[in-house]
Amino acid sequence: MPKNINDNTEVCGINTDGLTYENAMERLSEIVNLLEGGKLSLDESVKLFEEGARLAAFCDGCLKNAELTIRKLSEEPDEPEE
Repeated sequence: MPKNINDNTEVCGINTDGLTYENAMERLSEIVNLLEGGKLSLDESVKLFEEGARLAAFCDGCLKNAELTIRKLSEEPDEPEE
């Protein structure tokens, strides 16, 4: 069985200890707003973009784990052998 992404303490360079999908999405939204604001230096923009890419990968992993869980729960139980 694949390891749950939330069982790791670091994923894609992000300390995920206590990080939730919702927290990561909120931070991603903040990053997008900062980048779209156009008031950051190139260095700051690149660092935020890198953080956003790591958060996006974390969120993708969370969604894949959720999908896997739903698929497993949705599988029909094996019919008993006769």
